Amino acid sequence: MSDMSIISAILVVVVAFLAGLEGILDQFQFHQPLVACTLIGAATGNLTAGIMLGGSLQMIALAWANIGAAVAPDAALASVAAAITAGAAAVLLSWGITGGNDKTLTSTSLKAILIRGADRNPGFSWPNRQWGFGMLNLYQSFLQMRE
Repeated sequence: MSDMSIISAILVVVVAFLAGLEGILDQFQFHQPLVACTLIGAATGNLTAGIMLGGSLQMIALAWANIGAAVAPDAALASVAAAITAGAAAVLLSWGITGGNDKTLTSTSLKAILIRGADRNPGFSWPNRQWGFGMLNLYQSFLQMRE
C-alpha cells in the first residue's frame, strides 16, 4: 500500500467540500454516501473499497428518507468521515499485518487503538453524540500500536 500523496489529500478535501454544499449542488448528489465514498475511494486509489463502503452506507441512508417534517442526519459528512476512517484503518492494518509489525492485529484491537489515539477536547465528556470518541489522529494511533 502506498502513502497518500498531497494530490490525493487535496482531492479528499475537495470531495468533502462538495459534499458539504449539498443545498447548492444537490443535482449532482455529492451528499449521497455512494457518491461521496466512491469519489473518496477514487481519490485515494481504493475505488473498490470506496464503492463497497458507499453502498453499505447508502443502504443505511435509505432509512433516513424525509417524511413530513423530519430532517435526515448529515449523510454527506458521515460518508466522508467513514471513508477517511476506513483508509486510516487500512493503513494501520497494512503496517501491522502486511509489514509484519503486529501479526495479531484484530478489528477489536484496531478499534481500541483508534480510540486511544483520538484527540479529545477536555471540555467535553467522551464519548459523546457529536464527536463520538474524538477526532481521528493517525499519528497518535501509530504511537499507540508501538507501545
